[in-house]
Amino acid sequence: MPRSGRRTAAAVAGLLALAAVGLPAPAAATELKSAGEVIAADRDAMAQCLGESGRAPSACIGSIALVCARRDEGDRRAAEIACSRREVAVWRERMTSAIAALDGKLDGAARTHFTAVQQAWESYADLNCSFISQAFPASPRAAVFEAGCELREVAERTIHVERLLRRLSETR
Repeated sequence: MPRSGRRTAAAVAGLLALAAVGLPAPAAATELKSAGEVIAADRDAMAQCLGESGRAPSACIGSIALVCARRDEGDRRAAEIACSRREVAVWRERMTSAIAALDGKLDGAARTHFTAVQQAWESYADLNCSFISQAFPASPRAAVFEAGCELREVAERTIHVERLLRRLSETR
């Protein structure tokens, strides 16, 4: 199957998994959890999507946010932002876990270097995503663009860090 076909199949499988898990509506989720906390159903849905995506984990980027926003019947922009933040929380949790595991696999110099790289990435991602919303100041969707940027940046970085962890685990 061509690469794009595998990504599409993984994305569809992930969306079906998310629908089967039964994600709570955005308003209910924000009442249940404060910002940055992960909803267990979101964590499980992401794990299932990533498990089914094989070598195309990027197919899962946006999968929680998409299903979540489609279920909300309120303000579309607010739902997109809230749902993106829900998914960011899942990716950040995964990234934090992977970084903690890396800590035990890297020697002092490599650990120090990785910490510097991670801090530089955090700075870059913050600046890049705030720029995105500032680039479209007249757009009522500027905040949506910024939330989407954060989701992509955090998800892609998490995938990178988890891949690095897997490679280090295979060689040590």
